[in-house]
Amino acid sequence: MIPAGADLIFFVGIILTIAYIGGRLSNRLKFPEVTGYILAGILLKFLLPACKMISVERLHALIREDLGEIPEMTLALIAFVIGGSLPIERVKRLGRGIAWIGLFEGFGAFLCVTLLILVFAPLVWNMPSIEGVSHLKAIVAFAILLGAFSAATAPAATVAVIRELRARGDLTTTLLGVVGLDDAVALVIFTFANAIAVSLLASASQMAGGLLSMLVLPLIKILGAAILGIAMGFLMRFGAKFFRNKRETIVGGLGFIFLSGGTAMAFGLSPLFTNMLAGFTLINLSSRNIQFFRSLEDIESLIYAMFFTLAGAHLEFENLGMLSVLGAIYVVGRILGKVGGVRVGAKLGHSSKLVAKYLGLGLLPQAGVAIGLVLIAADEPAFQSFAPIMTSIVLGTVAINEIIGPPFTAYGLKKAGEASTTKRGAKR
Repeated sequence: MIPAGADLIFFVGIILTIAYIGGRLSNRLKFPEVTGYILAGILLKFLLPACKMISVERLHALIREDLGEIPEMTLALIAFVIGGSLPIERVKRLGRGIAWIGLFEGFGAFLCVTLLILVFAPLVWNMPSIEGVSHLKAIVAFAILLGAFSAATAPAATVAVIRELRARGDLTTTLLGVVGLDDAVALVIFTFANAIAVSLLASASQMAGGLLSMLVLPLIKILGAAILGIAMGFLMRFGAKFFRNKRETIVGGLGFIFLSGGTAMAFGLSPLFTNMLAGFTLINLSSRNIQFFRSLEDIESLIYAMFFTLAGAHLEFENLGMLSVLGAIYVVGRILGKVGGVRVGAKLGHSSKLVAKYLGLGLLPQAGVAIGLVLIAADEPAFQSFAPIMTSIVLGTVAINEIIGPPFTAYGLKKAGEASTTKRGAKR
């Protein structure tokens, strides 16, 4: 066993080493590096205890406590990069398409998963009875919650694949815009779905005041995140004037990014939405701020490797035993809803045929937001009767979506001819 005190340094070293190996092997097999990182994290979780290097208990502590802030830090950076990838002059032509696609891909997944669970859940699962609530109401509440979780998409995997392939073009820009909006769309869908589910399972006296607060408070928080993000963008613009070289830009830039995300969390706001708007504000205040974002590219590979390897180590595969038919329905319904919603939104927003055909493939990864939402719902007293199976379905399918999502994203970008590895004259 690695002695306590030295195991943290050893663990960080082994994470980066195995991430490098996983990324190289993944590239050899024509998969994105991020897939190799995730699979490396899964292997690491079982390998270290099996080799008697670190105990299972200590490994969990290292992942969830000692390095527990790495995911939040990475997501703060990713959200900022997404915002910085959307200068107004570039998205003017695509703006309408981004808005329509962002709405319909989220609501498409919500509707497909909800309807499929409503149809098949009574046939394959005997839901525990809830005192004073009809079986139909309980099934409806369960279905709309799963539908709400399915709306969330993990931007980190999609952005990592785009960075790796150095993709550029209408599809790439639209995809970045959609994943940037997805956090807000998923939050709004969950807010209303959660309120409806509570109203279905609670008595009239219990939901009278709670329903209003559930509907209004999240909307206030979204507005607060927007105001804070815009303010932080202006503050970053002022601070960037004092950066004399690339090294200072990296240090000062990361400081502003984490300060923005941390401030949002301190006020109970969405750090993703806040940092996305901070990046969006900064890039649109002056085109010269593009150097601010380019300087961060030097450290992105390191942060992504740590983040996705840890994400793989976080996945709890014991939940897959409870996945069964309901989990398969959730996965299929989510894919159909995302892909179908993109096609409808692209048509309404007058986006190109390439966007309509391939963008849905970049929206399959699912991780942090979905996990956060299901854990919030699991703490709701009204949902305690079905919280375990609900949590198991989402956590189990996250493992599947995080593994299959990046390759599908890479496939769509290559087929659209927007990856740097694809020749300009490739057939479209």
